[in-house]
Amino acid sequence: MRRKSLSDKIRESGPLLDEGRPPAIALAPPAPAVEAAPGPDAGDIHRRAMAYVGEAMARVRAREPLSMDQGIALVGEVVAACDAGEDLFSLALHQENGEDFQARHGANVAVFMARLTGDMGLSRENRLLPCAAGLFHDLGRALLPESLLNKPGPISEKERKEVHRCPEFSRDLLAQYAPDLPVLAKCALEAYERADGSGYPKGKKCGEIHEFACVLGLADLFEALIHTRPHRSRFLHHTAAREVLRTGKRLFDPWLMKAFLRTFTLFPLHSCVRLNSGAMGRVVATRPEHPLRPAVRILLNCEGERPREENVVDLTLEPLLFVTEAVQCPEQP
Repeated sequence: MRRKSLSDKIRESGPLLDEGRPPAIALAPPAPAVEAAPGPDAGDIHRRAMAYVGEAMARVRAREPLSMDQGIALVGEVVAACDAGEDLFSLALHQENGEDFQARHGANVAVFMARLTGDMGLSRENRLLPCAAGLFHDLGRALLPESLLNKPGPISEKERKEVHRCPEFSRDLLAQYAPDLPVLAKCALEAYERADGSGYPKGKKCGEIHEFACVLGLADLFEALIHTRPHRSRFLHHTAAREVLRTGKRLFDPWLMKAFLRTFTLFPLHSCVRLNSGAMGRVVATRPEHPLRPAVRILLNCEGERPREENVVDLTLEPLLFVTEAVQCPEQP
């Protein structure tokens, strides 16, 4: 019997936005309507992952040898932390600081790959390679001039062509550093290909791109949208998710768009939303089978006042309440 692929599993799970029917297979257990218990030290894992990517890119620039062992070990910690709770995933979604955005990008994409492939039903062992692909996929950018990487305005056509060479740079580096893991080089080469053939560097189409590279491309895109870059500010998660769903219909396979929505939802953990009652709250739990109806801790009631007691509203149990928009979170008092 043919082994089921990622796309097979997602296709079996039902419609993309079916609020009334549970998936045919459990991509992830329903989250409780309270915050998950703390897992491993997510902050420490995230900092070390960022530091490793930053050091790896510095070694590439300096033409120095790079050991992959530490990165592979970190990948194991990332996968385990994603299985243990929401802390690391939340950091990758929301943390915005002055650190090197390239290093943060690699660390965050690794987390997103661990989460996406976990929700797709892959075992912990089978998620190590796609997670590693997320961590290492942009090593080739270290060979670009830093003035180009950090350029605050639009890039020229000549500069764009140079950027489009990065997947080949990354492939060559990973083929050198990890010859026994050829899938890493293949994923790095194909991460920016798209199903309609509009990607680069080869213009490959649906069916020609490795499935892990398809997932990697989507994780890379969403991470870039929700974090600040030198040439633009970050997008609200809801805005970024809507944009991915709008353009993704032609850029990614339907099975992958379904996986994206179930994993990230339109209103991810710790994002802030306004309800039709006028109240504003922070998302504290999401349910893959009900992506539009998270659990929300009320921060400001309908009169704009902070509640005296904690009030968590599970929208799956409140049919008259729903989210009307995503908003910036109010400042803490």
